[in-house]
Amino acid sequence: MRLPGLLLPAGLSLVRLAAAAYDMTACNSSPQLCDIPYDQILHVGAHNAAFVRTASNRFALSGNQYHNATVQLSAGVRLLQSQVHLEENEVRLCHSSCDIFDGGTLADWLAAVRTWMLKHEREVVTLLLVNSDNIPATRIAEVFAAAGLAEWSFVPDGSGWPTLQSLILDRKRLVTFISTSADVAAVPYLLPEFQFIFETDFEVSDPTNYTCYATRPVPFYGPQRLPDVLATGRIGLMNRFLYRKLSETLNIFAANDTYATTLNGDTGVGNLKDGVAACTREWGKRGGFVLLDFVDQVCSFPSSSSGKLANYPCAHQGNPIAVVDAHNNVTNPVNRDPFPPNPKTVSDEQRLNDVGGAESIRRLVDRVKKGESVVASQWIFAAGKWVGTWKMNGA
Repeated sequence: MRLPGLLLPAGLSLVRLAAAAYDMTACNSSPQLCDIPYDQILHVGAHNAAFVRTASNRFALSGNQYHNATVQLSAGVRLLQSQVHLEENEVRLCHSSCDIFDGGTLADWLAAVRTWMLKHEREVVTLLLVNSDNIPATRIAEVFAAAGLAEWSFVPDGSGWPTLQSLILDRKRLVTFISTSADVAAVPYLLPEFQFIFETDFEVSDPTNYTCYATRPVPFYGPQRLPDVLATGRIGLMNRFLYRKLSETLNIFAANDTYATTLNGDTGVGNLKDGVAACTREWGKRGGFVLLDFVDQVCSFPSSSSGKLANYPCAHQGNPIAVVDAHNNVTNPVNRDPFPPNPKTVSDEQRLNDVGGAESIRRLVDRVKKGESVVASQWIFAAGKWVGTWKMNGA
């Protein structure tokens, strides 16, 4: 009867231990970044962060990530980009149209971000909202206020970008840009994107075609205008995702998930490490944003490759968080969790196990028909592999 009383202190000590594990000397995962101005740090961004491919949506092609925003943040992503649309007088996160991909309400998404930030007190997070419907800033601000994020939002004072440490100590750890309809007089923390940021081309379908010049804002379009845009002090954003064409006739594109491991790594054509190095040289500045699809995609080893990883094609490939850490001169990062296994990869492996288990049973049956001896353990192994994964798949 005294067992619950004994368990309670143990539980509390585990909570204290977990809290103590969070390094309060770090800023965005490293003490080395605390005294560096916001615009002189390269921030890892998740493109269309709210549009997540899951088993429940059959890994929809209109999704750009495999994990939700809080998982992305925990792994080291610090820029969340997504699209907002007004649907029946509700601000929702939808990919081009809510009929194509509905990522839920902005209110729910922001609430999840706030919950994560409450638990991670030393992190500065950036949001970039593409506002194609020209939703008034005051309407979007209502959602921020309801989520409790307005009070955490940074407002520039014209003196330049503060350090991460200053943003954290001032409790202004959220920086938000919107692409259109900013109204800084009414909502000073929803910053007009193209007043502060320039972007590289975002419609790349060939990994050899990435460039570092500005394609937006339009007045600065083209390589010959790059010195002009740099002179404005805008922060550069590298769009480093890739499209593949699904239909030549209908001109339909989808995010290229199969090439993401190369794009997000440090080797191969179009890799992130070389891209960041090139733009750093051309821009003459180290800070900025890099926007990626499938930001968890690094290297997926098949289970059969155990012991043979050195010969696997991407065995020595880097990952986007590590590439950006190296660029920012960050060593021994803290306060992070690795990405969980890719759900699509897990699903594919389960499906292969289903097929493999069924095939093993068929072969055993054939052997019995031929009069060959089959021991019980062989049946158990094959059936267990098949039935076990069959159940995991929801049958």
